Amino acid sequence: MTVIHRVSVFSGLLVSSLLVSTETLAVTVGVTANINIPTCTLSLPDTATHNIGSLEAGTGHEKSYKDMRITVNCSNGSVAGRLYATVRSGTLEGTTAVKMNGSGSATSANPPVLQMLAGGVAIRLDNGGATDNAGAFCYGTTTRTCTLTPKVNVPSSADAGSAKVSLRFTLRYS
Repeated sequence: MTVIHRVSVFSGLLVSSLLVSTETLAVTVGVTANINIPTCTLSLPDTATHNIGSLEAGTGHEKSYKDMRITVNCSNGSVAGRLYATVRSGTLEGTTAVKMNGSGSATSANPPVLQMLAGGVAIRLDNGGATDNAGAFCYGTTTRTCTLTPKVNVPSSADAGSAKVSLRFTLRYS
């Protein structure tokens, strides 16, 4: 009988030590942070409409017109970004030109064709800069002014009338 008693005590000790080794403790800690993302704004010195003046109808050559300046204002920090352009009205021709809408020559088979030049190079107007750095222009990390020069090719067969196009300029952070 003594032998059975010892086995019972030994079994009880074994069970109690197994229960202690399977016990776990957990602590939950909350972590908070404030994220400040510097941003920039875009502005034009005049208005949202940029009048380039009178086109030389029937000249059949390209001519540059009144510059347009877009200001990228990054007043609350250094922000890497670049601009890209998209045609909103007019007919995209290739990636860097747009046929102008309007009356007279703009409704003919050969309307005036507009390009926007940055540093003498035609910028893409096909939304290409949204995903491709090569399609964007005016890269920088601080406040800056980007100058674009409208260049218009008026076909020699152009008729008198009005011409217009609408472009959207977007700042893409990079």
